[in-house]
This record gives sequence, structure tokens and C-alpha cells, in this order.
Amino acid sequence: MQASLVIDNARQNWMTALFAMDYAALFDVYNRGLAKLTLPIFLGGTSNHFRIASLREIGFWDAFNVTEDADLGLRLARAGYGVRTFDSDTYEEAPGDFVALARQRTRWLKGWMQTALAHCRHPLRLIADLGPRSAGAVMAMFFGGVLGPLLGPFFAVRFMWDALYGTLLRPTSVGDILLASLWCGVAGLGVISLVWPLWLGIRRRNLGSHWPKLALLPLWLAMLTFAAWRALFELWMRPFHWEKTEHGFSRRETQSPVRRKAIV
Repeated sequence: MQASLVIDNARQNWMTALFAMDYAALFDVYNRGLAKLTLPIFLGGTSNHFRIASLREIGFWDAFNVTEDADLGLRLARAGYGVRTFDSDTYEEAPGDFVALARQRTRWLKGWMQTALAHCRHPLRLIADLGPRSAGAVMAMFFGGVLGPLLGPFFAVRFMWDALYGTLLRPTSVGDILLASLWCGVAGLGVISLVWPLWLGIRRRNLGSHWPKLALLPLWLAMLTFAAWRALFELWMRPFHWEKTEHGFSRRETQSPVRRKAIV
């Protein structure tokens, strides 16, 4: 069972606000939708609840995966177990510093890359374990979660260049019209798939006061791209290195200057 994780310092700055929106989309929209559709869920570390017998059967957590929770959710699904969400909130502090945020996302993206490599080495076996429907959903999550941050900005820049200076919006043949329609459709659906879950999450978490900060979403996406390429480099150079995320700063600022730091 997966509880919803909720950011409790969303008002600290624009990064924590977008982090809160990101979590609202993930835990209150994506995960609940996946659970309703009985599709695999990549667990989010805090506030997971298991039957100990199921953990014993699959060998517990992978000690070498830096997002062992995401990997565990997929391994449970491959073993025939289901992951469901329930109405419980666990509060968490988002990093309010860019360096800490980028390091955290680097580790998460590196862990997703590790998970993708581990589970997609034998695609036919993955399909046999999960079935075509669930395997297709897992592959879509890998492509969107890993290739999106890595390559998305480059495709966006090329799309805008072709729209402004190329022939994208000035097709001269039937083939050009079909290709232009395809690329414009993909671009439009990409924006919808990004903004629509955020909008739903904002509504469900009553984060409406943070709407203006969505104007800074391109900076958030740029941070994800930086973290994704850094993760790819780390996957090559030091795949098992775990960059710790230090928490407690916002609480010390607002409550107690001597509050003990927590490292998770």
C-alpha cells in the first residue's frame, strides 16, 4: 500500500512550490490512476506498507539500486502482487536549495535508469511476467520519466525553430502537411500531458495560491534536464553512489534553530 506524500514547505520558495505540485500530480493523480487501472506503481519511498511474506518472496530491496523503492514496486508486480493507494497523507520537506534539489533528482533519475536497465534486459520476459498491458504502461513510464528529461528540451527547441524559421507551419506538399500535423499533434499532446496532471493535482491538494509559480515551470524542466544528464554520467562513472539529501532547514528557520538534522 502506498500513501500520498505531501510537501509541507511549499511556501518556502518557487522550487518547493513546484515540488509540491509535482508530488500532487504524482501521488494524487498518476498513482491513484494506476491503482484504479491495476497497473504497476513505482513506489515512492516514504510510507509504504507491505506484507512481510511478499517481501521475503522477492528478496526484499535491491541494495545496489539508488531508487530501491521504484524497483521494488515493479518487482512486486512481476511476482504477481498488486500495489494500491489509500487515503493517508505523509508529510515531507522538499529541498529549498537548487544544488540539493538537483542532487536529489540526479539520484532519482539514476535509479530509474538502473531500474529500466535491470527490468528491460529481457523484454519478452517482462511482457510474460506483467502481460502486454502492464508491460506497455511500464515502458511508457520509463520513456516519459527518463527520455523526457534527457531529450525533451532539444526536441522543443527544434520544434520552435522549425515553427519560426522552417517549413513546419508552411507545408508545401501532402507529405509535409501530414508530417507537420503529426509533429504539432505530438507537441500539443505533450504539453497537455505535462500540464493536465499538474492542474488536477493542484486542485486536489488546494494549491491554487501557487498557480503564478507555474510560469517558472520551464526552469523546473531545465533543472530536470540538468539532473538527467548528470544522472547518466553518474550511471557510467559511479552507478551505486548515493547522494544524501539533507532535510530540516525550513523547520529550523521557522521553528527551532537547534532542531536535529535528518538525513534520508
